Amino acid sequence: MNSQTTTFDLLPLENNNREDQSQITRNELLDFWNNKFGISPQLFEEYSFWEKGSGKIWAFKVKFSKSIPIEAMGIRFTTTNQKSWKPTTTAAQKFGHHATKNVLLLSPEQIWKFVQGQSFSIDWNGESGYVIVRGNLSDSDLQIGVGLYSRGVLHSQIPKSRQLHLH
Repeated sequence: MNSQTTTFDLLPLENNNREDQSQITRNELLDFWNNKFGISPQLFEEYSFWEKGSGKIWAFKVKFSKSIPIEAMGIRFTTTNQKSWKPTTTAAQKFGHHATKNVLLLSPEQIWKFVQGQSFSIDWNGESGYVIVRGNLSDSDLQIGVGLYSRGVLHSQIPKSRQLHLH
């Protein structure tokens, strides 16, 4: 193994299976996705979830039974080391079409602002916090990513490295 190898720790299924009480469980993670976005835990039956570092959760579509030293695997799925857990842009793009709650649908003009990393006012009756952002361009439904909605303003959470800047 090279110096870049890190250990990915398999999330325990439930509380009584975890050695480190600060580590979240698979059930807590899937409850978050179900309660916040309406995505059924059954969707993730084929996935294993791993923590690398503090609160960085990865999803992998192969199940291993223990922690493993490896450079990288799967997709970054959720960050849990903050007050409000945050789904990643990649996870929202891959699984967002299953969301039934806390979903914002943007107009084409709003999509362009959002993918450039802009914040803008939006009329929405949902709760404050992280939302799945969708849109439609040229009759194609898009899973755009994650936004942070607060007090009538949608803040783009598209990573700077993935933003589109049109000149």
